[in-house]
Amino acid sequence: MIRVAVIGGTGTTGRLVLEGLTAMRGATPLCAARHPDHRPAGARLPRHDDPGSRPGVPGVEYRRLDVLGDRRSALAALEGIDWAVVCLGPFEHLRARAQELCIEAGVHYLDVNDSIDARRDTVALDGPARAAGVRVITGCGLCPGISTMLLGALAGRADWPVESVTSDLIVGAGQPVGAASLTSMLLSLTGEVRARRAGTVVRVPATVDRSVRVGGIRTRYLVGYECPDIDVVQRIVPGVSEYSYRVCFEQLPGFAGDLVHRRSEYGRGWGIG
Repeated sequence: MIRVAVIGGTGTTGRLVLEGLTAMRGATPLCAARHPDHRPAGARLPRHDDPGSRPGVPGVEYRRLDVLGDRRSALAALEGIDWAVVCLGPFEHLRARAQELCIEAGVHYLDVNDSIDARRDTVALDGPARAAGVRVITGCGLCPGISTMLLGALAGRADWPVESVTSDLIVGAGQPVGAASLTSMLLSLTGEVRARRAGTVVRVPATVDRSVRVGGIRTRYLVGYECPDIDVVQRIVPGVSEYSYRVCFEQLPGFAGDLVHRRSEYGRGWGIG
């Protein structure tokens, strides 16, 4: 059996991953978090000391692991683990701390990182990871992740040269939003975003484009955003010299949608398209 620790397993994304792992054969899931006793309202995961809380599903072990805390304690929490799935955030603050811990502990690593800088920090660890025999896989979420796969599909199907790519993401109404992902969104909504222009990554003024139709869907606004795909798009789709990424947040539930919308509208340096 492969022992898989979901780091950040008490969060919104982590709980979903942990629930999926409990249904997989050959995997023994474990929840690792700063506050392993934290149980958000509506959590359906069983505790290791309460195996009857979810009949038919083995109990999940909970361990305390603080990625940004004491290094020895964090390494000790990774003992006996084969793979770590990191669902923490925001990665703008974490950077490559979790990756470094896993490499030192000899634990294979996978994350849902959506930060350009954290991805670059991760790539810089290629040498140490190879020396330790540790696999490090970053950016397995929505963007990058699914968006990167779509770029690959574009490269395989386009029968004409592709010079410019714009990725537009519409967040669905049923999308769960946790504190880490919301914080990451707000940190990313600044006056500038990184885009690829004439083959080079540059900072450009961020915009809020109103009333845009995407795939037949009329949006109220699309916000200029950042995605690590910016660093790989030219390898996936040769010949691309322009890349931009925009997100529509209007379907986010209640306070989250309102908060992100207000930040994007009134954030310092924003231009209105």
